[in-house]
Amino acid sequence: MRINRSKAARKTLRLYKLLFNIDTPFHIILDGTFVFTALKFKIDIIDRLKTLLQESYNAEVNLYIMKSSL
Repeated sequence: MRINRSKAARKTLRLYKLLFNIDTPFHIILDGTFVFTALKFKIDIIDRLKTLLQESYNAEVNLYIMKSSL
């Protein structure tokens, strides 16, 4: 991740933690279509989410998948 994006992600996580008391484990809802597209392009969703949520926070991620509309 680029330095500026990483810095912005850290600031945003810190803001949500202070304002809304959001902390680990993160509960993330994914759409079935999103998961299908990620599998189609061979993207590791969990790895990407941990990178985005900054592993320095020891981010534990719980994924919930909604039913696809297809």
